[in-house]
Amino acid sequence: MSQQRDVTLQSARVKLSNIAAEVYDCGNRIARYQPSEDVVKLQEEIRQLEIRLDDILFSGYPRSGNHWFFEVVNMALHQNTRFEHGNLFHHLLDAMQLKNIRDIVPTLPSPRVLASHRWFQFLPKQAFEKKPRLVYVLRNPKDVWVSFFKLMTSYKSDEYNFFGSWEEYFELQMNGEFLWGSWFEHVLAFEEFISERPEFSVCVIQFEELKERPAEVIQELCRFLKVPEDKAEEIADATRFENMKKNVMKGGVGDFTRELLKDEEHGFIRKGNTGDWKGHFTVEQNERFDELFKAKMAGSKLGQKVEKYIK
Repeated sequence: MSQQRDVTLQSARVKLSNIAAEVYDCGNRIARYQPSEDVVKLQEEIRQLEIRLDDILFSGYPRSGNHWFFEVVNMALHQNTRFEHGNLFHHLLDAMQLKNIRDIVPTLPSPRVLASHRWFQFLPKQAFEKKPRLVYVLRNPKDVWVSFFKLMTSYKSDEYNFFGSWEEYFELQMNGEFLWGSWFEHVLAFEEFISERPEFSVCVIQFEELKERPAEVIQELCRFLKVPEDKAEEIADATRFENMKKNVMKGGVGDFTRELLKDEEHGFIRKGNTGDWKGHFTVEQNERFDELFKAKMAGSKLGQKVEKYIK
């Protein structure tokens, strides 16, 4: 069995090497969202970005609910339920062109919501001086892996599409070799960051909790953002996943989806379900994942938050 896994992993590595990406940040393979851009230069430009005191910086491993959170936090900040605050791609630093980092981001009105998939350790340097509010988006890693696989096998372009099987993708993720590195390391790096820098104001938003008790979670977010909680119920209703998806797909996210992906079913905004992993993990894969989770996340408070959802 181990020999077969090695063969599968080697095959997967070859297919992964064909995706437009560059190795950066602790050896993680970062997606090259803009074909003509140098990822290293882009990341260095992000590091030099001027930060404002009222910025909200949020990070999450890909497919953790980043689009959903972007809409929720903007509605909370602006105290309305309108989908009119741009879209995540225009605020996702990793996906921007170099010229937009230099020319557009500085002109965005305050308070800015700036997103990234990077570790907080690699925030813009000014963030360590000005200490803006930080939000970390967390989700059951099994659902994350499935959603990421669905997205990465749906691109029209050979430059972005992963042509491997679920089995090959699974082995890459088990070894922390897929794009953006290991989910485990991403979460643990965040815990290390907040442990070493308690002076930062930090909020953790969990996908499953936002799904189960949206109004309550949004009220907690409002308190963190220091804005009124009165519209929490309205925002929860407006950002119910299907409603949010319908509205967001009318704008730029829908345009990107139709331009870049084969279909909307496996697009940037998919189902918004919990437990989707149960239809993809084999019994053996599930057992191996649980063993890895137990070993990697021992003593982790965020690990405890998602543990019940991986069962």
